[in-house]
Amino acid sequence: MKCFGGTDRGKHRTDNQDCYFAGTVNGYGVLIVCDGVGGSAGGFEAAYLACDTLVSALASSLGTSFSVKECVERAVSKANYTVLGKAKSSEMFSMSTTLVMAVADGETAVLVNVGDSRGYLYRGGSLQTVTRDHSVVQELMEMGQLTAKEAATHPHRHVITKAIGIDELTEPSIYQLSLEEGDRLLLCSDGLSDMLTPAQMEDCMLLKNEKEVVQTLILKANEAGGVDNITATVLTR
Repeated sequence: MKCFGGTDRGKHRTDNQDCYFAGTVNGYGVLIVCDGVGGSAGGFEAAYLACDTLVSALASSLGTSFSVKECVERAVSKANYTVLGKAKSSEMFSMSTTLVMAVADGETAVLVNVGDSRGYLYRGGSLQTVTRDHSVVQELMEMGQLTAKEAATHPHRHVITKAIGIDELTEPSIYQLSLEEGDRLLLCSDGLSDMLTPAQMEDCMLLKNEKEVVQTLILKANEAGGVDNITATVLTR
């Protein structure tokens, strides 16, 4: 498995509150994207703390008697507990972050998300969304009150319903996939998915190696406006 990731502050932000990891942990391919929520106080600190905690938790559990799914669940719980504890101790009560993470062993992958950072599977020339956003507009679409086109410009399109560091008990969404030779996973912050259409992202996934894919995705997101921090990570089986 090959992994690569990159981040950029975009064209309109003075700082970057995204944090990512793309590499191997105990022989497993791991991608993580955390996006500090809404420019809130401590947004970057929350994203960095969550990402660091996730990597450490996976390093202590992957390859043990726990299943990959159990390792992922335990890591997310620990990250939430750590960020929430830091928020309380520092009185930065709005300190929180989104999360999307993938852990792959070559044959299978477990994806998890909290918030609106997304995970995609690229297979056979087609890019499919795997994760479901935890957001107001996602709920409205599922109730038939908004179309996807309307959601793209809705005034509450960035309002999320879940984040790491908000509640004592955070219920992530977890997905398990079988991987085929040549499959690619793409995990990104909304600074990428808001700027590019699925078709535009799909075109970039055709590029030869993971570094080219990530760099081109970020470049095109900036060319499209770069209104937010942009982070992309890619894993190829």
